[in-house]
Amino acid sequence: MSPFPWRSMIRLGMGDLQMAPDRFWNMSFREFNLLVAARFPPQFTLSRSALEHLMAAFPDDPASINHQENPHADQPPGPPRPDRPE
Repeated sequence: MSPFPWRSMIRLGMGDLQMAPDRFWNMSFREFNLLVAARFPPQFTLSRSALEHLMAAFPDDPASINHQENPHADQPPGPPRPDRPE
């Protein structure tokens, strides 16, 4: 397990976000994550078709799939859902 990235968190909070030290240290991780997400929205989202392309290009090793955890891992995905854009 790698150590927690405190230097990056401190640099982001007190540097980029210009937070006072007491405010930084009194925030919960949830509050900090919400603040970071509001200030730095995601620049890229992966569409379903792009994900499927990557999955086809880099398939999982079947030997590494634990079928006891996911007995349907080797089945193809169902049809696209109308509530999720491609």
